[in-house]
Amino acid sequence: MENNNSFYLRIGESINSNQNMINWIAKNEDDYIKKAVEFAETKKYLSNKKKEIRNNALKSPLFDVEGFAKDFYKMLLSTLK
Repeated sequence: MENNNSFYLRIGESINSNQNMINWIAKNEDDYIKKAVEFAETKKYLSNKKKEIRNNALKSPLFDVEGFAKDFYKMLLSTLK
């Protein structure tokens, strides 16, 4: 999109990359519109993809709250030494 360094754009790109959804990442505004139209035309695909995204997200490190908390705690302890 216009400002490729935008914090929110990088977060969205990271989440899509971690969910193996590279084809959902737009290169620019025109590409975004093209993808939106293509995905909107395939409602059955979107319905199935919605379920898949949720299941994959819950299994991914991005949503592993317990693992993140343990790692964060270990990191904090290591900085105290």
